[in-house]
Amino acid sequence: MMKKINMLSKADMVKGQGVLSAHDEQVALAKQVMKQEAVVLENAKAPCDIVHYHSINPEYYFSIPAKRKQSALVGYVHFLPETVENSISLPRVAWAPLNLVIWSPTLSPASYAGDFSST
Repeated sequence: MMKKINMLSKADMVKGQGVLSAHDEQVALAKQVMKQEAVVLENAKAPCDIVHYHSINPEYYFSIPAKRKQSALVGYVHFLPETVENSISLPRVAWAPLNLVIWSPTLSPASYAGDFSST
């Protein structure tokens, strides 16, 4: 049975930074390389074997606990923490919650330690 990979992104929200291009290239590569092993979906609502987060969005962050129960999770976000404040236009009050997401231990590699080979 083929695995289902859901690649989640809202990369089209910010123009001119290469985020959408990086996302599109990664999706195309995954579809090409994995065509015999997996179906690659984009922003699907259905449960999948692997959920791939490509952008930082609050709804993605808050979906992690539920999705972790049914899927392997992968995060690959196209930004530099040192330059994120210059990359995203937000009201000052929104930066504190965003920094919690960016630097969250929930998203650290150690929180994903385990064997996903059976997923």
